[in-house]
Amino acid sequence: DPSKIELLRNAVERGFKEVEKIFGKLPEISKKTYELVMKGFDEWKGETAEVTNYTNTAYFESVQLVYEKLEIEASLDEVA
Repeated sequence: DPSKIELLRNAVERGFKEVEKIFGKLPEISKKTYELVMKGFDEWKGETAEVTNYTNTAYFESVQLVYEKLEIEASLDEVA
């Protein structure tokens, strides 16, 4: 569920901070893991934004087509 991205991101951040409190400085592999997970969240958020923009554009285009069709039908009714 893309609406949960920030919730998940915050949970991962808190988890890593808690592990650092317990163990101290984390090894390099843990830092790389953290960076990759955060990058994944960023990419997921970007993909979600792209889909939202595409969906909004498609929706408005379909509304425009329906509106134009109604205008044409109204014009034909006036002629008849």
